[in-house]
Amino acid sequence: MKKLSLHSALQNEYIELPVSFIDRFMPQAPEAALKLYLYLLRAVRDPSILLSVNDMADLFDVTPNQILKAFSYWESYGLLALDMHGSELGGIRMLPIPAESVPEEAHTAPAPVKDAEPAARVPAPQEPAPQDYQEVYAEEAFGNLLKLMECYTGKPVSAVLRSAIADCYLMFDRQTDVMEYLLEYCAEMEKTSPYYIRTVARNWKEDGLDTLEKIRAERTRQKQESSRYARVLKAFGLNRRLISEERAYCDRWEADFSEELILEACRRTVMAIHEPSFQYADSILEGWKGSNVRTLQDVAEYDKLRTAVRQNRNGEENAGREKPAEKTAKRSSFHNMDERKGSYSTLIPSLYER
Repeated sequence: MKKLSLHSALQNEYIELPVSFIDRFMPQAPEAALKLYLYLLRAVRDPSILLSVNDMADLFDVTPNQILKAFSYWESYGLLALDMHGSELGGIRMLPIPAESVPEEAHTAPAPVKDAEPAARVPAPQEPAPQDYQEVYAEEAFGNLLKLMECYTGKPVSAVLRSAIADCYLMFDRQTDVMEYLLEYCAEMEKTSPYYIRTVARNWKEDGLDTLEKIRAERTRQKQESSRYARVLKAFGLNRRLISEERAYCDRWEADFSEELILEACRRTVMAIHEPSFQYADSILEGWKGSNVRTLQDVAEYDKLRTAVRQNRNGEENAGREKPAEKTAKRSSFHNMDERKGSYSTLIPSLYER
């Protein structure tokens, strides 16, 4: 993957962060996104150090997808502009950090000429400002949500967490049942950070899960799918998550075979080659499919038929072979003369007779 190009509308004499960034963006920002943003600020001074997406993933010990998510995260807040070429990221433009209390002149690039036009102001992130939550904070239903969160975390709700819960509360049009389920879900996952709660809520909303019934139905489907994958992992003796290619095998098997056949194929794979192999198990299942094997009883009959055919073939081969000739002694250097016939007792008198 090629190196990215980097352009900036920032002054690059110093590496510094405004107070507004620390107050508004840093508390809820994920760690990977913060590291990446600081790295980009450093690269502004020396663009030659900017690496490709894959190189940055190796540098920060994350996946390339996490690097792209971090870029998208800051783009959603108006701090970056991404130059996309189709589905590939080609360049990045650093934008001024919007501050609530800074006058508009502070958002313009420095102009050496008097008549130069000021740079366009970057819009603030599309989320309610803290003062917009005052009406929400006064609602009794919202107060009950904060008490519920305190029960889950065992400590008072911080201002940043309260703001995140209010954001989600408005996102779901004040549906308290959805919010209670959201907080319960995050607590069960033992991830109650403002960023995680807000991310889960946004993912649900983007997927069209805007009511409790839809969310519960999707969670049930995910649990069933996860359980199905877990049974295949157990049959293979694996203790990890499936990669996308392996999940594709499982999804295709589920469409054509019963679960008992899938697990039996996995078991036979390990018994045959002593290691898990989705390709080998797939060949077993395809063989069964071609022989119209649909149940474990069909598998037993199929095995009996194969055994009978194999035995019959071996019998025919043995019958067609000639009877092996009797083995003769191998001639060696000790057998290069004709051997005498007769015993030693008959040899002695014949010598005296001469």
